[in-house]
Amino acid sequence: MVHAIAMGLRRTVVWRIGLIGAFILLAGGAVPVHAQFTQLHDLDFPSGNYPYGKPVIKDGFIYDVARFGGTSGFGVVYRIKTDGTLYTVLHNFNFVNGAHPFAGLLRKGTTLYGVCTEGGNSGVGTVFKVKTDGTGFAILHNFAVGSGFFPSGRLIHHTVTDYLYGTTVYGGTNLAGTVFRIKRTGAGFSVVKNLTAAKGAYPYAGLVLHGGKLFGHTYSGGTSGLGTVFKLAISGTGYAAIHHFAGGAGDGENGNFGSLVSDGSFLYGMTFYGGASGDGTVYKINASGTSFSTLHEFIFTDGYFPYGGLLRMGSTLYGMCYAGGAKNNGVLFKIMTNGTGHTTLHDFDSAASGSYYPAGTPGTDGTSIFGSTYLGGVNAAGTVFKNGP
Repeated sequence: MVHAIAMGLRRTVVWRIGLIGAFILLAGGAVPVHAQFTQLHDLDFPSGNYPYGKPVIKDGFIYDVARFGGTSGFGVVYRIKTDGTLYTVLHNFNFVNGAHPFAGLLRKGTTLYGVCTEGGNSGVGTVFKVKTDGTGFAILHNFAVGSGFFPSGRLIHHTVTDYLYGTTVYGGTNLAGTVFRIKRTGAGFSVVKNLTAAKGAYPYAGLVLHGGKLFGHTYSGGTSGLGTVFKLAISGTGYAAIHHFAGGAGDGENGNFGSLVSDGSFLYGMTFYGGASGDGTVYKINASGTSFSTLHEFIFTDGYFPYGGLLRMGSTLYGMCYAGGAKNNGVLFKIMTNGTGHTTLHDFDSAASGSYYPAGTPGTDGTSIFGSTYLGGVNAAGTVFKNGP
């Protein structure tokens, strides 16, 4: 079993997560503050529970993963219509073919790609693919301890080379995690970078392409041991830590599970902790690292522990905090890319079988925001929701 968070996540709320191992935007418009919140579907243990990921929305369907449940209890890939009907399990994991899918899916054409944090030949994770109709499931790679293990970041695709890129939290030559790539056919797997404690270790998040380079952040390592923002070429050369998190007011602490997002000029991300209250931050950085700023420092009343990543729609960023807010059950929020306009869009509520503890990254169909909560619903197994018309 992967003892993932034992390396340092300090709040007991993490253990509850169970990790082991808008309107179409014109000039930066946004989903209305008072958009309707709808609990679309209550998950259950037989068909998948504890959803976590970034929903892929295409042709009226939402595609995502649940970490547990299904026929063998090791999680599922599912789809559901954006109106909350036709929930369907596309694939049941059974440990041999992967266990506990994480970070959401990447869709290319009619194929979905993702990672499991555990399972496979060595029990330490897999890369997989499956068709959007549930057929064609295949393991593309079985991880091994020596070459990196416990992949938890969402995959990205480099269109020119046709490689998928991702990260592993642990393993590699320095035992600090890796950056890897693999063809969509499953061929050509290689570790392009073995991370080090000095320049950033344990990348729970995936990567983003920005200016032709790969960017990410780490949970630990760096000069203060609190994580870094890093960049490297797609070949794995030119690795550099462009920011070392220092914690406290004006800085973040411990890069979270959400991948960075780019607007072409700047990168945006969140940290688990840091800021004046120590409750996490939203930050902004340029490609060289010479311009870094915290756009928002969370406090308990507006949310804390931002677990997943950000969704960018024009000049507006959307994200979720796992806890805090008016009901202490988490929040959905928005903030402008210049740091203004932070607004709580929804306070999650555990009362009356409600949705609570949002843990992933929101997605959109261009009109509404969609996401999932790790707990809640009539079966206390998590929910799928939308916020919008």
